[in-house]
Amino acid sequence: MTVTFFYWLAGLLLLANALLTLKDSAHPKRWSSALFWALFGALFIVSDWLPATVTGVLVLIMALLGGLNWVSAGQAPEEEPKQRQQRATLLGHRLFW
Repeated sequence: MTVTFFYWLAGLLLLANALLTLKDSAHPKRWSSALFWALFGALFIVSDWLPATVTGVLVLIMALLGGLNWVSAGQAPEEEPKQRQQRATLLGHRLFW
């Protein structure tokens, strides 16, 4: 296994985050945040094949999105304490694995 595998894995996780951000209709900055995470994930996956200039432009776009405060976190749904306790009891010590 090479380090490239882990870059691709990280890229896929970042792309999944972009998709989840897009699906969150309550997200205040859904489109720009999803674009940021999609660019970040794409850079992890395809940067070996991109010219350095293109990679630099994409990084500058990401910096612009972040610098203009167009990237924000969404709100995760809160579970009731009773539900969390039931799930923790069900998982037991496997929760730590």
